[in-house]
Amino acid sequence: MNFSPNEINTIRNTSILKGLDEQSFQLVLESAKIKKLGDGEYYFLAEEPATHAYILLDGKVKLAQVTTDGHQVILGYLVPGRVYGIIAILKKISPSLFTVPSNKGETYSDNSDFQA
Repeated sequence: MNFSPNEINTIRNTSILKGLDEQSFQLVLESAKIKKLGDGEYYFLAEEPATHAYILLDGKVKLAQVTTDGHQVILGYLVPGRVYGIIAILKKISPSLFTVPSNKGETYSDNSDFQA
């Protein structure tokens, strides 16, 4: 996968990858893919098994939950450089929220399923 210098810098400076030696970092990049979503698409939905973690490269991502009476509650927004989905993978739980791009969202994710 070819990443721009800005994308590489964003990925390198995330909390989970910061400090990796160059060889390890290159291995991570080789297994990565870009995922772009349009209107009405989701990175993951509540209660679905978590299989990927994401690093936001561009845009904003809304974190939200739906209450028992059907109202959407916005928990926050992620900005470029933020990692999301990793906690659900490591704890082997389904997330209780969903993520949707709130504008042109572009993320990096590992190309294979995470195993914990």
